[in-house]
Amino acid sequence: MINKAITPFISLLFLSYLSAQGLQFAQTVNVDDGQGNAYDLIFGFSPDATDGYDDGTDVMHPPAPPPPAFDAALFWENDRYYTQIVNGDSLDLIEHIWDIQLAYDANNLINVTWDNTGWSDLGTFVLQDAFNGALGINIEMTGSTSLTLTNPAFNTLKLKVTPNGTSGSFLSIGENYETSPAEFSLHGNYPNPFNPTTTIRYELSEHSHVSIMIYDLMGRRMTTLVNEPEEPGYKSIVWDGTDSFGKQVSAGVYLYQVRAGNYTRVHKMALLK
Repeated sequence: MINKAITPFISLLFLSYLSAQGLQFAQTVNVDDGQGNAYDLIFGFSPDATDGYDDGTDVMHPPAPPPPAFDAALFWENDRYYTQIVNGDSLDLIEHIWDIQLAYDANNLINVTWDNTGWSDLGTFVLQDAFNGALGINIEMTGSTSLTLTNPAFNTLKLKVTPNGTSGSFLSIGENYETSPAEFSLHGNYPNPFNPTTTIRYELSEHSHVSIMIYDLMGRRMTTLVNEPEEPGYKSIVWDGTDSFGKQVSAGVYLYQVRAGNYTRVHKMALLK
């Protein structure tokens, strides 16, 4: 599960231009459970992208955790994504549909939010339930900025985007079309519980000195995974359940502390044997 210690709101990552090669833009929809846990789901178009997985552009999402646990992912062509950018052919101005797969925790609350600034210049953006609006969810996203769900039966939303080919606001991106995060956030480790390895994901919005340390419940430091300056971007680090001497630690609950600039966050994880 991904944890995000912020007031839930969409951090829009937005770029757009129309060139001779085709259409390019990307937006972010934020999905949260109202308890500080959230996913940023990035969708969009690029003339250099395919409609499948593109290494260096798209970001795959791991399998959903066992219920009841909060989860959200883009679903495209039978795969789960954090980021899925499709081909932006300037002649291919038709409706594209991303599914948003949802899983609820015991709280039975999910918020979906977005910043629609400039969207009306780019095309149409519609959010519907899995039955194309027949169950009452049929939102023109340029006229609204949020949706709150309290019924776990709504476990799939359809994000329908029809680009019109016009240009919009532009944010610079890397050569692989990855936008930089708009803010710092720490994601929970996955899987959790785990054996033998788990991955901690986090996002840096600016150049920061990052430290990630593992502690047992007695406060003893087991190991340091990261302790160095890092550039902005989407990051991940794997812990293999060993201490700073390379010795396997015992099964149990551990804490990992992440510090980046003025940001400090601590989460629990469980190692199984």
